[in-house]
Amino acid sequence: MKNILITGGLGYIGSSLMKQLDFSNVNEIVIVDLDLFQTEEKLKNLFKKKNAESKVIVKKINFVNTTALDKIFKKHKINIVIHLGGLVGDPACAFNIQLTKKINTIATNELIELSVKHGVVKFIYASTCSVYGINEKLCSENTEPKPISEYARSKLEGEIKLHSVKDKLDEIIILRFSTLYGVSERIRFDLVANLFYAKAKWEKSISIFGGWQWRPFISVKDAGLVLSNLLNINIVGINTYNVGLDKGNSTLENLAQLIKSKFKDCEIIDTGAKDDARNYKVNFDKFYDKFGGALKFDLKNGIDDLCTDLDQFENNWKASKYSNLQTTKNNFKILISDDN
Repeated sequence: MKNILITGGLGYIGSSLMKQLDFSNVNEIVIVDLDLFQTEEKLKNLFKKKNAESKVIVKKINFVNTTALDKIFKKHKINIVIHLGGLVGDPACAFNIQLTKKINTIATNELIELSVKHGVVKFIYASTCSVYGINEKLCSENTEPKPISEYARSKLEGEIKLHSVKDKLDEIIILRFSTLYGVSERIRFDLVANLFYAKAKWEKSISIFGGWQWRPFISVKDAGLVLSNLLNINIVGINTYNVGLDKGNSTLENLAQLIKSKFKDCEIIDTGAKDDARNYKVNFDKFYDKFGGALKFDLKNGIDDLCTDLDQFENNWKASKYSNLQTTKNNFKILISDDN
């Protein structure tokens, strides 16, 4: 039976995974998450509906606390790790480089070493297509990474660490996720599609900086579905997958137009080029060869779904809990500590 440790299991992707997970062949899940975004109570209600309360244990600790993690591995006989935790996004990771190194690189390396020590069978790592940085060519898993942000560099360092232990773990799956959008139990408005939606609905305008930049996009619901499916598939060795779909490749201008079409009184304002020069299109053939049509949302349908999910949202979308950067700033002392 599966004894699963999930770092960041209360977060944006983690809560999407929890919503779609089949608990029937799971013995126990230990979620390691500080719950900075206050999603635990929502997920507890979900666990009740799925009759899975007894299978889920939430440990509100920072995964940099390796002493506590070591005890969790031993006590709960962890044999699968899904590593979603860490600082996510360029602004949050650029805020304090020391903190990013501590969490995304050092703590990730230590989590991997603990997984080796305790005989983990499957290790799933959430990376990002941002490792491709600036690339004129269509990027496959064999394309040389060119990360240009602290976030992307830290994720690539995690990949490198996993390659260094590839002979010590039976299954290592590295998922280079496309840029996420959409709604899970934790809502974000610091993602470009979600931000465009908020700007269009409440400020009646979307600002783009040239708009020519290409990005791949994936619904957070599809990201959770991929993770759920992977728990029931054996893939021996170390494997890296770009996670997304061809129709998810889009310019930012096209994305803005899709969202503008939902709001008649919205305008798009092009303010010219910006420092963020990331520009890449991604090839997903390897993912499709293995998983087929596993994803439910192309970009158009995904934006429709986003708009439906947020239609009744009337809170202050600028509140700090909807932003990774602001949450990182507000909780810096907690995050930098080894004791939490």
